[in-house]
This record gives sequence, structure tokens and C-alpha cells, in this order.
Amino acid sequence: NGDKSCQNITFNKGSTIRPLAVSVEKGSEYFASFSPLDSRELIQALAFRRNFSLCGYKFSLKGSQAVLGKNNQYAPFLDKDA
Repeated sequence: NGDKSCQNITFNKGSTIRPLAVSVEKGSEYFASFSPLDSRELIQALAFRRNFSLCGYKFSLKGSQAVLGKNNQYAPFLDKDA
């Protein structure tokens, strides 16, 4: 049940990923948790899509590919062939 706008993170071009949980703290701070099995798909979507929406909020991803590519922890996920 709950807020249906929090059921999926939706990227442009219609791709979606279902979070394990979304919590709200202090009345307005949203935290979404995702399965480790979705890590590659989620990180690639954050890097290569233009925007996403979650819980009724829209977010721009401008510059996210460059930031993720510089991070040793996330850079390996950006190789689409791996």
C-alpha cells in the first residue's frame, strides 16, 4: 500500500526499477533502498539517462556520468559490456 508514486524509480525512456523500501524522515527527507542485484542497472541508468522520478519528485541527472566515472567504486559498473 502507501504512496503509489514511490513504487518505482522511473527513468526517461520508461525504464523502471522497484525499490526494496522507501522511508521518509523528518517529514520530507526520502531515502530509497534497492537490491544489490539491481546495482549495475541502477548505476547505468543514473549515469546514462537524463532524469528520473521517485515519490512524485523529478530529478535531473546532468553530469552524473562524469561524477560516477571518477569514483573507483562506481566506474566499473559503467562498462555496458561487463
